[in-house]
Amino acid sequence: MKLFRKAAVVIAALTLHSAIAQAQETDPGVTFRVYAVDGNLQQIPEIAPDQTPNLDELRDSIDADTDEFGGIPLPYVTHVTAELLIDEPGEYAFMLTSDDGSRLTLNGEVLIDHDGLHGAIPKTSERVFLERGSHPLRVDHFEAGGASVLKLEWIGPDDLDYSVITSKNLRTQRDLTRVTSPGVKQIIGQNRPGDRRALNAVHPGWDLSTIRPEGFEPKVGAMCFLP
Repeated sequence: MKLFRKAAVVIAALTLHSAIAQAQETDPGVTFRVYAVDGNLQQIPEIAPDQTPNLDELRDSIDADTDEFGGIPLPYVTHVTAELLIDEPGEYAFMLTSDDGSRLTLNGEVLIDHDGLHGAIPKTSERVFLERGSHPLRVDHFEAGGASVLKLEWIGPDDLDYSVITSKNLRTQRDLTRVTSPGVKQIIGQNRPGDRRALNAVHPGWDLSTIRPEGFEPKVGAMCFLP
């Protein structure tokens, strides 16, 4: 019995230490970034890496309408990242409302795919079991034109209805250097040179072939020069 009590005390202490460390390294809320882009968007595009957003803010929740996207000219792409904190293990469901398309990813898995051109309509996920602790969360969104909406809600094991997830259950990295820059950002896959997509083939006007004869074995040669 004494051994069991000691083990329980150690586990509780480690849990408390982990919670304190996480609180010291994060801020309540989410990181909300908006990127101005170009083109006739039909779905969520992939932003080319190593570009600074036009807007980068700490927000209490994911609940934004047209006036809360920083006045960025259309079209634009929104990235929201956070850690979702679960206090009570159990089954949770999520509801994502957006205009235009959006996508919710939790623990690396897409829970809601709400992509495409549409008005501010909600889409819900299946219930998923979440353990107590921190779960990486990401919401991607784009707006092609007109009004904008992006809202994430959830319903817990004992809840009767959906509600917006607040900063009580959201954490994001503390002391981020929130660097922004104006201008249009590049999108991967626009089928033009310089879009930063990794090369996967030679130019269509060229052929790729092996010129080494069968049985060829590379050899290393060297030349030495005396002073």
